[in-house]
Amino acid sequence: MSIRATRSRRLPLATVVALLGLTAAALTGASSAHAITTPDLVGVVPAATTPSVLDDGSGSSSVLAIASVGTRVVLGGTFTQVANAGGPTQPAQNLLIYDGTSGLITARPTVNGTVETLRPGSKAGTVLVGGLFTLVNSTIVSNLVLLDVATGQVVTTFKAPVTNNRVTDLEIVNSHLLVSGKFTKVGGSAQTSLVSLNPYTGKADNWLSISFQGHHNWTTGDVLLAKASVGITRMAKNPAGTKLDVIG
Repeated sequence: MSIRATRSRRLPLATVVALLGLTAAALTGASSAHAITTPDLVGVVPAATTPSVLDDGSGSSSVLAIASVGTRVVLGGTFTQVANAGGPTQPAQNLLIYDGTSGLITARPTVNGTVETLRPGSKAGTVLVGGLFTLVNSTIVSNLVLLDVATGQVVTTFKAPVTNNRVTDLEIVNSHLLVSGKFTKVGGSAQTSLVSLNPYTGKADNWLSISFQGHHNWTTGDVLLAKASVGITRMAKNPAGTKLDVIG
């Protein structure tokens, strides 16, 4: 495992000004004999068909994760109301699936807690959903579940072990599903922050077994300064699948 630190490099002031000047000219479309065209940039006008995730008045509505699975787009977070473009408000509990071409909502699975991470499943047409929840539709789960994006229903052949706290990120590396989070137990056994599962069945496969420990600014003398869960917030593999960077 590799944990990398990146140092910033200071540029001379003239260089910084030159870079900023070039960016400004490109953005404002200043006339030039050597104009730079960027046909692959995303347009500045949002698509009119995209569904809306609405604030229910609590001020806590947020989209925290997004995944593209075939022609479907999956959104997860903390929200209770959504709407098709120009359409009426519909109830939705923290998860939404819509058609990436038309923008129309196709499924609204009910999740009884926060969805923090999404990624396409190893099985075609599925999405892995991680967070802090115990129920999806009418199925009892524990912070991680596999859904069929066409129906929004739980794929029952995937059964992840119980974790005692939230799942924060997911990576598939060399045919193994790496699950990170703020948990200290997996399936009743001690395992902190990272566990490897079979991506098709959800069963722990012991391919990678690393525990993370320690608190930052825990106490000073008798004064309690911080008391938060130890764990990984996000992780990313290198292209070769030989190293994993983690933050948390």
